Amino acid sequence: MADQNQGKRMSGVLCLLPVLLALSFAAALIPASSAGAGSTNAITVSGALKGTLKVVPNVTCSGLSGGQETLSWNSAKLSPKKAQAWSIVMNNVPRAGKWKIPAAGMGKLDVVLMGGIAFGWVSSSGSLTIGNKSGLTGTINATLSLHEGTASGTVDLKGSWNCA
Repeated sequence: MADQNQGKRMSGVLCLLPVLLALSFAAALIPASSAGAGSTNAITVSGALKGTLKVVPNVTCSGLSGGQETLSWNSAKLSPKKAQAWSIVMNNVPRAGKWKIPAAGMGKLDVVLMGGIAFGWVSSSGSLTIGNKSGLTGTINATLSLHEGTASGTVDLKGSWNCA
């Protein structure tokens, strides 16, 4: 009797096998950018500043040009600052790929968060991924602890953008 039940269970499993294979094949076709943390399309700002910078395709992104990528917001709030014009400028980006952000220095990859022209935070560590040669997709996880103007404290940036 046990052998007959085992045979029935085995045939049931074999019937499900094509369905499971089809589902796993379909899942492999879904682009990585449409699932998981990479699909947030926002940069979370924490530390000395707090808030979320939501990425709006065709408005926020400049694209990678001459080693520079810029994400800009004309109406965003990061407390406690009163500025509404914010930008994240990535300088000396060699090309699409994943990059470690070194301590800032002349000619090195760096990330700057700017609030208008009055203050800015410059990267001291982290990682940056530019997803394609146009720079319209990417992820950032960076600590900015160097200052320009009246900036103070440490700011962390974490998130992704997709303006493709």
